[in-house]
Amino acid sequence: QSHQVVPSMKGSAPSLRLNSGFDPTLADGGCVLPLATDERNNATSGSAFLAQSDRKARLWRSASQIKRTSKRRTMDRLCSRFGTGWSERQAQARDDVAGSRDNQLPAPHIPICLLQTTSIASHARMTSAQAAAPAVSDLSPLCIKHFNELPSTLQHREGKFKNARDQQLFYSALFPPKDQALRGIVFFLHGIGDHSRRYYHLFNELVGNSFGVISYDLVSHGGSDNDHHETRAHARKFRYFVHDTNEFLTFAKKDVIPDMLSSPSKQAELPLVFMGMSFGTLVGLHTILSNEHKFSAIILSAPAICVEFTPMLRLQRMFSLPMSLLAPTARIVPGVNAQWLSRNPLYAEDFAEDPLTENGHVTVRMGAQSLRAMLKLRKDTTVEDKHSSFCGLPILFLMGTHDKVTSLPSAKAFYERIANSDKEFKEFEGFYHCIFDEPGHEQVLEHTYVSPELQKVEDKFKNSRGQSLFYSALAPPPNTPLRAIVFFLHGIDEYHSRYYHMFERLCFSGFAVIAYDMLSHGHSSNDTHNIRAHARKFQFFVDDTNEFLTFAKQDVLPKMIGSEYSTSLPLVYSAMSYGTLVGLHVVLSKVHQFAAMVLVGPAVSVEMTLVLHIQKFFSKPLSYFFPTARIVPGVNRDWICRDPRYNEDFEADPLTAGGNMTARMGEQSLGAMIAIRDNKSVEDPSSAFCRIPIVFMMGSEDRVTSLPLAKQFYRRIANSDKEFKEFDGLFHCVFDEPERKEVLQFLVDWLTVRFPVRDLQ
Repeated sequence: QSHQVVPSMKGSAPSLRLNSGFDPTLADGGCVLPLATDERNNATSGSAFLAQSDRKARLWRSASQIKRTSKRRTMDRLCSRFGTGWSERQAQARDDVAGSRDNQLPAPHIPICLLQTTSIASHARMTSAQAAAPAVSDLSPLCIKHFNELPSTLQHREGKFKNARDQQLFYSALFPPKDQALRGIVFFLHGIGDHSRRYYHLFNELVGNSFGVISYDLVSHGGSDNDHHETRAHARKFRYFVHDTNEFLTFAKKDVIPDMLSSPSKQAELPLVFMGMSFGTLVGLHTILSNEHKFSAIILSAPAICVEFTPMLRLQRMFSLPMSLLAPTARIVPGVNAQWLSRNPLYAEDFAEDPLTENGHVTVRMGAQSLRAMLKLRKDTTVEDKHSSFCGLPILFLMGTHDKVTSLPSAKAFYERIANSDKEFKEFEGFYHCIFDEPGHEQVLEHTYVSPELQKVEDKFKNSRGQSLFYSALAPPPNTPLRAIVFFLHGIDEYHSRYYHMFERLCFSGFAVIAYDMLSHGHSSNDTHNIRAHARKFQFFVDDTNEFLTFAKQDVLPKMIGSEYSTSLPLVYSAMSYGTLVGLHVVLSKVHQFAAMVLVGPAVSVEMTLVLHIQKFFSKPLSYFFPTARIVPGVNRDWICRDPRYNEDFEADPLTAGGNMTARMGEQSLGAMIAIRDNKSVEDPSSAFCRIPIVFMMGSEDRVTSLPLAKQFYRRIANSDKEFKEFDGLFHCVFDEPERKEVLQFLVDWLTVRFPVRDLQ
């Protein structure tokens, strides 16, 4: 039973909370892409487009889950380093921002008007009106989808600048509204054959977490000019990428970022974070080591910093120099194997069809120059000098365990070599190369952005049957007065990490949160080999929950919030769907004392249709002879959530089960519901159960669980402090519906009224 605390990220940059924003003003020839083409004005020389953002609303991330309630993990490290201070004002600000974004409609209209250009002293400069960025209609379907999902409230600017070689390079910038505080600015660099607009979903989440984002397309990539006539993903010299990157940063600091800030003088105080993907990490490391710009943190995603030398590569290396001179643009160097980009076939298909990507072999010159850049990095001793400015930066590696595009062993070797005191290597089990587009990619973003100052623990414990169950614990910073400890249990077919956005909101309101993945769910062990969402006995869920609570009280909470708090704070049981059925049995078992119950979308009984009556009659023999046969109707996915993005993500998530229930689970669950129906304690006003405050939270259009039966159970229980909150029009997953801010606010209000702050100081 190991216990590992994920430390807060200290970093070298100060904790900042700055008022910042962005008027997306474009100088000569810049282009802001409207979603309605009839709103585009004709540009003339010496004029530009201005996208006037709606400044009345404020922005929040869909996550909590980058992914609605999901994409959140790359922010953990960013926000923990570039936090905004712990205060009620901060929590309120985050809630306000959350509500603004959650209520945004897709496909916003961005009005366009003209603006006179200004002169630029730098050689990196805005291009003429003829240098328009590629139209949205020219992008791939996935890019168009990401573009259309950008909320109208964020500030969005696209344009081109000229490098020192007079080539026009496409860039973009996305920032929160002017009235929203900024943590810092993230500079993102894409990989080879790729382009920046394929990452707008990532940028959207970064902006939602109070970061501005700037990015550009490398020469011969995306919307940028080619270095050699009609040869894509190619440059005569690797250092061109480094020079262009430094020039872009200089240009952005002078002519892009100031227009986005309500107070341009504050720019110098904002930390600059480098975030690269694949080949972009190699360019980024050389850029950082050039020391032309000051960075505050580094995030390397699927880093392409070295290759494993096969006999073929050694042979190619031997002939690389003469070949790059004689046939520089010949594509004979093995490129990216498209089948290893992502486990999502739709992503790989979209990448192949994207007119702005290049997924063939690498040119001889690019291969030789890239290999040379890797060897140069290998020989650079700066990364090993703990006194160097490079080693003073926090650095995070993000990589899939099944990445066959870049080398996991080489990345780990580089990680071991660098002398940065604040460094972390995060592997994502089963992920391929494009970690931000993998099924379950919310894990990546969760690792980057659970709340800035929150304490977080993730680990596994063993139950009495020797099975490993995954758990998490989140709490406000040390010495923060707390109200209570909230234990959360997820529903069937899912896992607790999908609720990190709710946990974060509770932590901001003064609650510590603990949760675990039930047996055969999420990251926990299966009860029967390779059978998910299944247990031989319902009682296993009850026993495991009681064992986890005992473990958390003894081994997790004392280390996070102190032994005095862990023993004196009231314990709240909260659960979603099937977790409420388990929870009722846990509370009625009286192993632990609870101070309140929160039942969300409660699965306390089922409406017995003719099919269910027949199945009930045969349930015991079927359960005995065919325990793992999936013949019991499961969750109707059409009624999970009204947000199609959530449903798509749920379907694509490799850790969700889906499909029908097993015969054993159906029989055991029905028996558990009947046991609740027959239990008289819930009707006895003097019972321990009825002395607990209890709230039911449910959508009026919930077709996954039964609203009439939930109300019937509510009327039956004798609790004096009870409430049934029905959210009009909402489906089953109320914490992920478009109105989730209202749902979360109701939950927080209900809890805070009953649990005042307890300051033990």
